[in-house]
Amino acid sequence: MCAITETPRTDRRSFLKVLGIGAAASLAACKRRPVEHALPYLVPPEEITPGVPVRYASTCAACPAACGLLVSVLDGRPVKLEGRPDHPLSGGGLCATGQADLRALYDAGRLRAPSLGGKPATWAALDAYVAAGLEGLRRSSPAATYASSAAQVAGFPPSEGARRRPAA
Repeated sequence: MCAITETPRTDRRSFLKVLGIGAAASLAACKRRPVEHALPYLVPPEEITPGVPVRYASTCAACPAACGLLVSVLDGRPVKLEGRPDHPLSGGGLCATGQADLRALYDAGRLRAPSLGGKPATWAALDAYVAAGLEGLRRSSPAATYASSAAQVAGFPPSEGARRRPAA
């Protein structure tokens, strides 16, 4: 048999206290924290006007489709990713994965330098490794082709970001 136990009755005053504390905690969590280390440019770059976004064309690396995208940069920080309207593959569309890839830039665990086999490496070592792999592929199957997201697609040159590597 199941024993029925009485639950203690909550009076209206106690209920409203708990409700008020919950609402206050929720609102306190939504408050924006002030920027603590906002430093202005001492010598601003020519192409940057504070408060006006600059748009750069690039290639999305969030999935294998490598869609063309436009990156809106505000005060030196990327703030929005959009599909590139004149890109032949995507036609201006950008999937949800590509839209969310902006968050990967601010991920504390992201790679900041090249690595081979999980160990830090130089760009030269990584280039040599990839070149050796492609050469092995070419020798094993001369008719094999490969695709690269940095390769030219229908006459569009690779974006500046795809050609330029971050400093090691």
